[in-house]
Amino acid sequence: DSIGSIDGEIIEENLPIYIEESKGQNFRQLLAGITMVLAVILTRTAEPIAVAYSKGEQGFAYNVSVVVILVEVTKFCFSGVALSLHLFLVKDPVERKKLVSFSWIENVHYILPSVLYAVANTLLFGILALINPGIYHVLANMKILTTGLMFRYFLGKALDDLQWVSLMLLTLGTVMSMPEVRQLQSFWQSSVFYGFLLCLIQQLVSSAASVYIERHFKKTRSQSIHFQNMQLYIYGIFVNALYLIKDYSDISSRGMFHGWTYLVVITLLVEASVGIALSFVFKFMDNIVYVFAMAGAMFTTAII
Repeated sequence: DSIGSIDGEIIEENLPIYIEESKGQNFRQLLAGITMVLAVILTRTAEPIAVAYSKGEQGFAYNVSVVVILVEVTKFCFSGVALSLHLFLVKDPVERKKLVSFSWIENVHYILPSVLYAVANTLLFGILALINPGIYHVLANMKILTTGLMFRYFLGKALDDLQWVSLMLLTLGTVMSMPEVRQLQSFWQSSVFYGFLLCLIQQLVSSAASVYIERHFKKTRSQSIHFQNMQLYIYGIFVNALYLIKDYSDISSRGMFHGWTYLVVITLLVEASVGIALSFVFKFMDNIVYVFAMAGAMFTTAII
């Protein structure tokens, strides 16, 4: 009885500390979540604008395949530096080993999303050669519905009625916010129509990749996010190298960096930032948060 009373006194005495620590942890988690969402909104807003401004009057003067593969290389290098820092800060050798635990069975799961992301990233440049960033962001919000469906049926996560209504209203709102399309008398023969088709394909491919990578990131939750990213990006480098083989004659005749300006460098950095920001959302949050952040990016693009 005396021991029980002593334990009770200790717990009662330390209870305010436990509560304060819990509040502090919840606040840090909230702050981290807000930071991740803002990072996605800002990078997704900047992405189509940067790509559009890097395009000349006659289209892209630089080789798109070179930019896409260098984006993967940039993300891989960044993740390598971040992983080294992460491992340096973790002192427990057991925990450090968990962060970089490797399995070929788990590793091969990164092949499919790397292929899908390579297709989606290349399509982005083709889309923005046909339509402007504002229309692209409106069309890109088709991902809201496709991601919601894939989130439900592939991840097995049920959405409640309020979430479904929110997704439908958000989708309807993005469709109704396309004045330029409604004013086109020959929409079916316009560049916007072909941009719409490419954008539809891109969003389906991108949604599939996003849902798949979220599932695998959370399945290998003990690994560092930076180690997971490095596995994804190394496959991305190999997949995008195939595009370089396709463009070998153009690259050999004009050079790898033909047509590059500071705007192309900005585009490369923005594209890399998008991929890194999204990886954090997929691991620590989910795709539904991502599609709502995409809607936020549409409004910030309209303001800009």
